[in-house]
Amino acid sequence: MVMIVFVSIAPPDVYLYARPDGDHLKLICMASGFYPTESYLTIMRDGMLLDHTDGLQSTKVRPNEDRTHQIKKWIKIDKTDMVPYTCDVNHPATIHIIQTWGDSEKNLVSPSPPEGMEKDSHLLQEQC
Repeated sequence: MVMIVFVSIAPPDVYLYARPDGDHLKLICMASGFYPTESYLTIMRDGMLLDHTDGLQSTKVRPNEDRTHQIKKWIKIDKTDMVPYTCDVNHPATIHIIQTWGDSEKNLVSPSPPEGMEKDSHLLQEQC
């Protein structure tokens, strides 16, 4: 028996949020629900691209139960750091999705992904 599954192109949902992590905050950018797997996610601090030498960590693109995909990148930052951080996601279903975190008008801890997403997510079950 051959099973054919059609999955149309799906844009990512993008979340940029922070969680307390000891004396720091863990700033997390997550893109989820996208198809196909080709996706490019970057985090910038005040316009400067961050990479592993800055402490940026990442998961690989991982599958969701609905055959879409997700990826997450994170970096530890000082709790008093109010410089703007930007998460930029480029995917074939969209041109760019940009989320910004960290101006003087915002709270230190931003909203997380919708309730239940972390519990059901393969990606978020990993320690980060």
